[in-house]
Amino acid sequence: MSTSLQHNFLGFDLPEELIARYPLEKRDSSRLLLGSKLSIKEFPHLVDTLNPGDLIVLNDTRVQPARLAAQKKVTGGKISMLVLELHPEDKALVIYKSSHPLHQGQFILCGDAEMCVEHICTGGQAVLKSNIPWQDVMEKYGQVPLPPYLKRDNEEADKERYQSVWAKELGSSAAPTASLHFTPEIIEKLVAKGVHLSYCTLHVGLGTFLPVHQGDLEKHVMHQEWFCVPQSTLDAIKRTQGNGGKVVAVGTTVMRALESVPAGTTETTQGFTNLFIRPGFKFRFFDQLLTNFHQVDSTLILLVQAFAGKDTIKRCYAYAIEQSMRLYSYGDCVLLEREDSV
Repeated sequence: MSTSLQHNFLGFDLPEELIARYPLEKRDSSRLLLGSKLSIKEFPHLVDTLNPGDLIVLNDTRVQPARLAAQKKVTGGKISMLVLELHPEDKALVIYKSSHPLHQGQFILCGDAEMCVEHICTGGQAVLKSNIPWQDVMEKYGQVPLPPYLKRDNEEADKERYQSVWAKELGSSAAPTASLHFTPEIIEKLVAKGVHLSYCTLHVGLGTFLPVHQGDLEKHVMHQEWFCVPQSTLDAIKRTQGNGGKVVAVGTTVMRALESVPAGTTETTQGFTNLFIRPGFKFRFFDQLLTNFHQVDSTLILLVQAFAGKDTIKRCYAYAIEQSMRLYSYGDCVLLEREDSV
């Protein structure tokens, strides 16, 4: 729900009861809204919408168990934190919640790990240095960082279901949720049909999910997220476009990663991006976008509006509500056409 401090970029609220708080028993039993037709199909129908020679681009990031419970060494005060970025020398950028703010030089305990606050950042963030590797801390004590709107604790199934079946590159603080609908069988059917697959990496963090508070969008600052687009993916896109095939982004993170590649670049590109895609943005790579249904105050709503048009997004969301489609990370999805290609 929107507040007086946040924006509602959709123009209406999404029903709380349609939030998908748990995954379906089978990944591919979710529903797929064909945005250009306002027609709902079962997710496997995606295979039928594509042609031999089309290209799907996937995000191969893997969600790390980045949510940790800790305590202040001296007072025992409880701290909950989410690891956002791993830095050299066993340092990490975290966002935290506690009854009192942390201060530089303070010590924190998480199991047998001791951490020192090296730097205080804005927005409830801090850089902590651990006496044991952060990856070991997360593997031993961490939980899958489920979105707060699910309003529930982690369950055993989340370890597997909050990852894509091709997840490989560890580093995300949240799942690229459009990927969660795919099964190995659907991948096999796509390949058998002659649809090509390529990969990029974007480690999903706060930049993707933080709501917009600023009245002026020009003042909204996206948090940076690490990405890598290999040359093979850039080559595949160029080849597909040259042959008249469709290029499909599976998720907004794929779109942000590719659109962060500087114009004219043909080689592997990696680094950090804080690209803010909103209406008026000129897309270079994709004809279609497969994505879930997003919160009304998020930058993701602005991204899909930029891609498919504001009116189209409003129609799709209104129809999805009318048809009781499931919302957000564990919910259903929509296949959108780029506005200037419809």
